[in-house]
Amino acid sequence: MKVDADGLMLIARAAEGSARDGLSLLDQAIAHADDAGGGRVTGPDVRAMLGLSDRGATRALMDALLGGDAPAVLALLAEQTDLGVDPATVLKGLLSLCHTITLAKAGAQADPSQSLEERAACDAWAEKLGFAALHRLWQLLLDNPVTASRLPR
Repeated sequence: MKVDADGLMLIARAAEGSARDGLSLLDQAIAHADDAGGGRVTGPDVRAMLGLSDRGATRALMDALLGGDAPAVLALLAEQTDLGVDPATVLKGLLSLCHTITLAKAGAQADPSQSLEERAACDAWAEKLGFAALHRLWQLLLDNPVTASRLPR
């Protein structure tokens, strides 16, 4: 079975450091690929299997949010919902992206698992946004019923 780099990265992220979960997810992805008849595990296949938002879609959503383009934000959210992406997953992706932008703003080294497109977008946002704006973005993303219900008390 062949697995592309994007598929492996998605499985590793979803496993959240658990080798057992990673192996289980890889087994599921292989079974999913066998059912599809392709014999190859790809990033889009893993994304569909896990119900994840495309990272490019998350960047587009963040761009629309930061640009204040409400109609585009609503359209992008509707698109993700139509694809079966859980709203909590969309928020988690935005929080992860906000974290990456904050790290870039603070001058941290780039994550090697990050795509070149994502790194360029995060660097550009970090250059444009001040720490106060990033703090406000964190507050807005964290202050909602979906995120609040998943935070430890």
